[in-house]
Amino acid sequence: MKRALLIAAHELSVTIKRPAYLFTIFGIPLLYAAMFGIIGLTTAKTALKITPRVIAVVDSSGVLDHSILTDLEVEARSREVLSEEALQLLSDRLTRVNPSTLDLVSQTFTGFSGTLSLIIMADADSARETTRRGDLDAALIISADYLETGRVWGFSQSKSLLDDDAGSGPAERLLRRALLLSLLNEQPVDPAIENRILSPMNYMAYEISAASDEFEQTGIASELRKVALPYAFSLLLLISIMMGGSFLLQGVAEEKENRVMELLLSSVTTDELMFGKVLGLGACGLLQILVWLGMGFLLLVGLVSQDILPGFTIPVDLFLLCLGYFLVGYLMIASLMAGAGSLGNTMKESQQLSIIFTIPVWLPMFAIVAILAEPLSILSRIFAWFPLTSPVTMMLRLPSGQVPWWEIPLTFGILIIFTWFCLKFGAKLFRLGSLMYGKRPSLPEIVRWMRQA
Repeated sequence: MKRALLIAAHELSVTIKRPAYLFTIFGIPLLYAAMFGIIGLTTAKTALKITPRVIAVVDSSGVLDHSILTDLEVEARSREVLSEEALQLLSDRLTRVNPSTLDLVSQTFTGFSGTLSLIIMADADSARETTRRGDLDAALIISADYLETGRVWGFSQSKSLLDDDAGSGPAERLLRRALLLSLLNEQPVDPAIENRILSPMNYMAYEISAASDEFEQTGIASELRKVALPYAFSLLLLISIMMGGSFLLQGVAEEKENRVMELLLSSVTTDELMFGKVLGLGACGLLQILVWLGMGFLLLVGLVSQDILPGFTIPVDLFLLCLGYFLVGYLMIASLMAGAGSLGNTMKESQQLSIIFTIPVWLPMFAIVAILAEPLSILSRIFAWFPLTSPVTMMLRLPSGQVPWWEIPLTFGILIIFTWFCLKFGAKLFRLGSLMYGKRPSLPEIVRWMRQA
């Protein structure tokens, strides 16, 4: 055991000095922060971009009261819905409308939220044609039998997927409100009832919190706890497997290829060598995770203190469970990595062998939407009970609060037993492959050697 600890200390000291390892610890978080920062700034710039639109409204039913639109225009301007810059861009957009189109306009209402101008036209065919030519952005046509059918047709130019609001955009909402007020004006209604007709629900949703088993208001904090926390832990495990496991694989393969393995085995046993490497590189992976968790904690504290994520908390029991699955899963894969590294004659061969058990670890991430949506589905449970997919799957399922209590010790027990088997199996593979050179062994040969061992 003492020699295994010496090997672990050596592996730890050598690995943490590697530029690749230092980049993994500090460079990757900074790289992701810069990447998401650029994406966030670009998205915000796109979201805040002012795009003035001119839309024709044709009322074939005679229901729409134009004075209502006048009142809504005055209300929008009094509330300063749009900035002076937006109003100027909207005015410039109106000046670009073809004069022949303006000749068909009876009234213009401008300055609404969404940088919007509505122009009233009498002829539906003209409105469609001017929209088709690109002179207008869209046309909303109220059917003649609107009172019986409620039909309103919308015609617009081709729009991107993000712009396709399918009848729920600013113009449609404005027209819907104007039609409601027009209908209410036909029959005098109590102002309180009118307000509730225009805004029937001030909806506030509550759900049972997985942290306290009490109802909490649904919001960004609860959604982040259900999605961001399990996703972050799963991603940390997968990145650690790729980085830490690759260091282990590389170290074993290089020592075997350079014949250093023969010198080491003259002083220590194969079990001591393997256990020392797994322990040392496992410590490297744990150090990496601690640094990342520290960075994430500081970021989270900053967001909470600035009221960007008010009321966001991470349940201690959930955190400890995710950490437990993480550590056992990492030890399981590290053991198999060490065995695979000893079987290949080169780094390339060892990487090819490691794909056999690294691909299953990634499978839950490909089904993350299905697992988060249905934590109790057959797929989720199969992945949770199969050891190679269990760590990531359980970390994704736990924040939902729907996992039966008995599944946690059951899956954890299965995972620990399988990890113990992987340690034994990896040690035997390591013992068989550490001094074997030449042709890479086939699967039947590995099985035969395992029986002999």
